[in-house]
Amino acid sequence: MSVPGEQFGNGASNRLDLGYYFHPRHFPNGPGHPRLDIVMRDMPTERHYDPEEVRLTVRSKPKGIDLLTVCHPWRWATHYHACAGFVSLRDRKDEAIMAYTLGGTLEVSPGDSSTACTLTSPAPIIRVIPDPRTGGPTVETMLVDKIEALIARRRAVWGQTHDPETFDQRLATVDPLTLYLALLKAMLERSDHFPDEADDELTRQFGRFLDTEIRALHTRGIWPPYVPSLVRLL
Repeated sequence: MSVPGEQFGNGASNRLDLGYYFHPRHFPNGPGHPRLDIVMRDMPTERHYDPEEVRLTVRSKPKGIDLLTVCHPWRWATHYHACAGFVSLRDRKDEAIMAYTLGGTLEVSPGDSSTACTLTSPAPIIRVIPDPRTGGPTVETMLVDKIEALIARRRAVWGQTHDPETFDQRLATVDPLTLYLALLKAMLERSDHFPDEADDELTRQFGRFLDTEIRALHTRGIWPPYVPSLVRLL
């Protein structure tokens, strides 16, 4: 049986001494990462961080979305479609490492002494971490907050006229990159909420980030001629 972590490539064992590894951003100054590797061992290394479980939402039938908890040892399915939401890693001390995904693919690789997880996505996997200097919010945590607020708003509107479970079914099947672009478009349309002359520096930074990110996606050919509205998508 192969050892979980071999599929992560050369140097994986060193990187995964941390217990997790956010792969480098595809583009400088991007808001997130294309891939997150996690390994859960039967014996903690005590070197840095030893995750014992991973929690995230995944596509399921018939409800559309379920909360999945992966731990070691693992004897269940090994392939999942991740849905938009938080990814939580927790260790035996209940310390959490948090990320946010717009959806993607989760591969679980069980082994005798450890279980590895690989989450990949065409949309950014965003590390949710406070500003190391101030302990306060950052542009990336602000992005996650706005994403969550926009999705929650669509869920509330949908629930007024439709079966709430059908919203989860739509969210579970939407393409992650398309969802990310639609969310950016919705934020741009609401950009009067964070004008460049705002008193709050973080709000000004976020406005500049939004403009830069959309222009960069255009330049790289990732932003298509037509991006559906969030209302149309969800």
